[in-house]
Amino acid sequence: MHSKHATATTEILPPDLASPRAKLIYLYLRTEREATIDDLHEALDMAKIALYPILRKLIRRGYVEHEGGDYRFLA
Repeated sequence: MHSKHATATTEILPPDLASPRAKLIYLYLRTEREATIDDLHEALDMAKIALYPILRKLIRRGYVEHEGGDYRFLA
């Protein structure tokens, strides 16, 4: 049985994001719209070194853009 919450969550996640960490960063940026690497590090309790490759992947796939020190969600 699928709950209403699970269905709503899967509808907002792109199907090509398999990694739980990528999904977490995607959802954080979707909610906050913009964040620095320090914001992501503090809010998600993830090492900065782990954030960079995931952010690069999100940028390559067109979900996020990087300008200056900010990462922005692209709607």
